[in-house]
Amino acid sequence: MTVFKTISTIATLLFSTFLFSTFSFAAESGAFGDHCTYGLSRGAFNKTNCEINEIYKGQKYCFSAESSKDSFLFDPDTTIEKAKILCNSCIETSPAQSELSIDFTSNGQAINKTLDILMDEPLKFHRYHD
Repeated sequence: MTVFKTISTIATLLFSTFLFSTFSFAAESGAFGDHCTYGLSRGAFNKTNCEINEIYKGQKYCFSAESSKDSFLFDPDTTIEKAKILCNSCIETSPAQSELSIDFTSNGQAINKTLDILMDEPLKFHRYHD
């Protein structure tokens, strides 16, 4: 019985170590390319070294100052949503050019165009086509 208990304890420790290292690895790089999350939510692109950070819902968010982190913690979900909308460099795409299909009405006529977008920072319109 003692051998079984020892093996069980070792297995539990190994699993716990694996689980901890998996979550630690996932949180090493910051969201939004290590830009300040609060800054992005306000339209500013501040690249950080991610020294000031917060883990929220399993994701690491970086900040340029403690005050930015404090503001983030006041309403993190809204701040993250705003940062997602404003962070052009956070769009993961391959290749460096993407297409965006838009529909609009001009003089009562429905028009569909495809925009070619260059994934530079800031995002750049390249051309449009049918």
